[in-house]
Amino acid sequence: MAIDFDLSDAQRAFQDAVGGYLAETCTPRQVLATFKDALLAERVWRGACELGLPGVVTPAAYGGLGLGFLDASIIAEVMGRYGAPCGLAEHWLASACLASAAHDDLRKKWLPRLATGAARATLSFAEDDDRWGPEEWRDSGAHTLTAIRPHTPWPAAADIIIVGLAGGRLGLIETEAGGVTAELSGALDATRPLAKVSFSNAPLHILADSDALARRLRDLWLTLLAADACGGASHCLDATVAYVKERKQFGVPVGQFQGVKHQLADLAVKVAPACALYWYAAHALDLDLPDASVAAAQAKAHCSELYVDAARKAIELHGGIGYTWEYGLHIWLRRSLHDRQFLGAPRKHRARIADLKGW
Repeated sequence: MAIDFDLSDAQRAFQDAVGGYLAETCTPRQVLATFKDALLAERVWRGACELGLPGVVTPAAYGGLGLGFLDASIIAEVMGRYGAPCGLAEHWLASACLASAAHDDLRKKWLPRLATGAARATLSFAEDDDRWGPEEWRDSGAHTLTAIRPHTPWPAAADIIIVGLAGGRLGLIETEAGGVTAELSGALDATRPLAKVSFSNAPLHILADSDALARRLRDLWLTLLAADACGGASHCLDATVAYVKERKQFGVPVGQFQGVKHQLADLAVKVAPACALYWYAAHALDLDLPDASVAAAQAKAHCSELYVDAARKAIELHGGIGYTWEYGLHIWLRRSLHDRQFLGAPRKHRARIADLKGW
């Protein structure tokens, strides 16, 4: 039986609306400024709030749009295409976590504010450079948490932080309660700053005592990273095709040379179908299908590697100008390296796929 799996007209329109805003707000020159200050990130966040993006996955009962993660992931793809400095992915995941937790007081307190973007949220899953998953966490706490967490995204702006705990449990920390300090770590990708967060007897609310919710959040995060990677890879391909049509050598556009054509054709046939991997992963997670975890791991492993290849190829085919700071292609190279390593390198997720399939 043939299955027609594609985005709806409404989803395409949603992508176009976000893309139209980012096309004006996140030009390469504007994104480059992120490496010196965070003003663009605040501007992008305000624009996202005007578009209703913080509440995409928040239930309608709390003022959100009540959509699924397929809808969130197609927005993540657009964010990746423009290299937008914005912590929406972590915000969505934290909102979804809180909405699923059996903690009515916290839901009422935070979800309406998270839906509008008046409050922000992030997650802290990494205990060291290679311990990202629920099965690897060792930090524990019942009512308070004392721990050091590297590689925490967007902590400075966060009002709440969802933390992973030993046994796959999840906890919520309200930064206004104290006991939380953050030190920027000088991450390679300045559009998505990471920090070492220190918790010192920080008041802790337990959201989940089992690892089921944590595993789901991990899979959702992998899917959003894959979506970002697809958007970034598409940008690298499109920008390079446009450039080789204009750049002339020996009196003709360099895009007419077979050596250039073949490289771009090879890249195009890899980039075009990649989005289907994250589409299906998000769809499977929304419907809680049995192969959702495998699909998420496959999407992250494949799309993040493809993104690195696309970014490198773009720089090479741009020639000398591609290596310059001012031209800005390194924005997407840096983002590609972030997507490949964050939450674990591709080899780690391929090993997990093998375990899940019993190979």
